[in-house]
This record gives sequence, C-alpha cells and structure tokens, in this order.
Amino acid sequence: MESKANMGVPEELTGYDTIFCRAFRFGFKSTHLNEAFVRRVKIDHFNQKLYLEIYQVFTGQRDAPAQEFITNLESDGELLVYDGCGTVLYTIKLLGMALEGHEVSFDYANSDVSVDVLKLGYKKEIRTCPYLEIAKNLPKVHMLPKGPSEDLVWKINIGDKEYVLDEMKRPSLKIEEILIPHKNGNLFLPGKACWESSKLKILTDDELNLDNVKECTIRLYITNIVREEWRVTEILGKEVDSKTKGVVTWAIRFGCVHYKHHEIL
Repeated sequence: MESKANMGVPEELTGYDTIFCRAFRFGFKSTHLNEAFVRRVKIDHFNQKLYLEIYQVFTGQRDAPAQEFITNLESDGELLVYDGCGTVLYTIKLLGMALEGHEVSFDYANSDVSVDVLKLGYKKEIRTCPYLEIAKNLPKVHMLPKGPSEDLVWKINIGDKEYVLDEMKRPSLKIEEILIPHKNGNLFLPGKACWESSKLKILTDDELNLDNVKECTIRLYITNIVREEWRVTEILGKEVDSKTKGVVTWAIRFGCVHYKHHEIL
C-alpha cells in the first residue's frame, strides 16, 4: 500500500524556534542614510542590483535623505531583517555600490507621499545569519497537543510550593490605540501593550493563606519541560469554592510586557 502524504501543516512550519521573515520588518542603512527614511528595498541578487525607495522629507536643517545619500555615497550598505522583537535574523552587506539611476514622480491623482527611487549596482554581497546562534539557546520543546493531554500541564508557583491548575485561560495581549486627529483624517498609533486579566482554578489540598499572596509565577509544562512562563503581579480577586474541595478561583493580571516575549513575533 502506498504511503500517504501528510496533508496538515508540517511541524517544520510551526516549531517553537520557527520565525517567518515579514516583508515590513527590515532596515537598510549606510553611513549617510538613516534606515527610518527607507520605505522599500529590492535586491536583484543575480544581476547585483539594488533598488531603494526613500521618503522625500525635510527636517528644516537637512536636505532630502536621498540627496544627502547620493552626494556622500559610500561604497557599502547593509540590509537588516528583524523579527517582531527587534532581533536581527539575517543581514546582507553590499560592497562597492555605485549609482545607476535616480527617479522621482508626482501625480495629481495620487495622494501618497513622494519618494526618490534609486537604482544602484554593487560588486559583492556578504550574508550573515545571527539568528542561527540565538536559536541554539532556545529551549527544545514538543508541539502543543491538539486536545486535552497529560503532556500539557499548567502549574502555579506560590512561595516555595507548586500547584496544578484545573482551569487556565492562556494570557493574551491587549494593545492600546492612540488617536492623532489632523484636519480631515485620523491617525491611529499603537500604544502600550498590557496583559488582559485572566481566571484560573487551583487544585490543592493545602489551606492557602490567600491574603498574603501578592505575586506568583505561572508556568506551562509540556512533557515536563517549561515552555512558557508568566509572572503574576496583581491578584484582582480570590474565591474559595465551597462546593468543590481544594479548588480556589483567582482573577489575576500579569506584569509589564517585555518585547523579548515571543507573543509579539
């Protein structure tokens, strides 16, 4: 009998250390070009060509970024590709750059910002991948089970003891939106990120002194390996279940969001 192909999503695409490069998480910089002004980058590796779109923006004391870059064209430039936490996944350094074309266009029917479009040739490229070194130190864990499993356990540390959680809603992030009104339009900027409050049930035969508990740690175990960890900094309410012995229900809130957390990748 012929073997059948796996028609589901393969583990190689969903692993803990798997990160998809996103088209908008990049930077291109050179000595006289700030990566904040670069809107789009295209590299033709086969023909050794670089295409840059650079915002036409004036700061009042400096010329447009593209003009300053062309006037002081350095021989080297570098593309950096990031993950959502700002970690550099890989870089491409372009050596011996030379300007081959410069275009700019305006159109009454288009309200987009104007950009300088540069075409440059280069002689050599050097690629590095810092993420490979970072990935060596990531914990090796199994895939999340698709259903209830003894391999997946939520636990909470209170003082020097650890308790199993009967119910636990996975912590989720909430990102505020900041409204910037201007004339006929509105601009929405992402604000602070915070953990939403969550409820949990603790299984225990001990008599917990709930009033003295101000901070604790929740861990997700998969096959006895800690996969994720959250520090609880605020306990909003505590309730002992009188019907079910050994069950304590808490409403909790987590601490500050660290942008190293893989939730934001």
